[in-house]
This record gives sequence, structure tokens and C-alpha cells, in this order.
Amino acid sequence: MSFTGPALVTADTAHPGIEYEAEWGDVAALAGQARPWWPYLLRLPQLINK
Repeated sequence: MSFTGPALVTADTAHPGIEYEAEWGDVAALAGQARPWWPYLLRLPQLINK
């Protein structure tokens, strides 16, 4: 867990044995927009799905 969101372990599909940590901001950059994320204990599916 970091200040920007969850810690993500990623791997290159061409070299699956090589792993590195990506930041949540990297996911947002690849998606082209901010991505929502809620800590597990704060997730309320009935509200998130609205």
C-alpha cells in the first residue's frame, strides 16, 4: 500500500519471471484516466455499483 493506492506486482508477458512493482498512477496513465480504488474494509458494493 502506498499513498497513491495499492501496491501492484507486475510482470512482462515476454519475461514472466521478471517482476516489478508498479504504482497505481501507472495504471491510470495506461487506462488514460483516473481509476477508482477502495480499501477492502471500505468497499460497499451496493454504493460502488450505483
